[in-house]
Amino acid sequence: MRRAQFIDWTGARPNWKKRLREGQAEALEYGYIELIPSSTGHAVDLSEKGKRLIEEYDRRYKEIVQDMRERRIRAMIEREARDLKRRQKKAA
Repeated sequence: MRRAQFIDWTGARPNWKKRLREGQAEALEYGYIELIPSSTGHAVDLSEKGKRLIEEYDRRYKEIVQDMRERRIRAMIEREARDLKRRQKKAA
C-alpha cells in the first residue's frame, strides 16, 4: 500500500478523497500522525505531537464554551433588569 493511500475511502466522492489525502499527507508531514507497519499494511496512530495538539484544542474549546455561557448568563441578567425597570415604570 502506498504511503499516501493508507485509508480505503471506497465510495467517497472524488473531491472528498482529494481533501482527505491532502489532509493525511499534511498530518504525516507535520508529524501529527504516524504510520505503524502491520501485517496487513499500516495502522495509523496519533503521534505525541498530535496528542498535544488535540489536548490544546480541547482545552481552548472548553474555555470558549465557558466564556459563551458566561456571556449568555450576563445577557439574560441584563435583559431581566431592563424588563423589571420597564414594568416598574409602567406601574408608577
